[in-house]
Amino acid sequence: VIRFDGFIAAYTDQKDEDAEDEESRRLPEIRSGEQLARQAINATQHTTEPPPRYSEASLIKKLEELGIGRPST
Repeated sequence: VIRFDGFIAAYTDQKDEDAEDEESRRLPEIRSGEQLARQAINATQHTTEPPPRYSEASLIKKLEELGIGRPST
């Protein structure tokens, strides 16, 4: 049960709010005690790795790409 929209409020499209078709809504409304049928369960495992640390050369290259700094630095 969503009690507070949080970041979802920022990402909700206007068309979702005005949609008349139940399938086009972000989440269908459910009522207390309503029986739900599961359609599919897909278990996936994801791992992430942080980006590599900057070396002096990679830091200078990134700063140049972003236009940060002065030619003397």
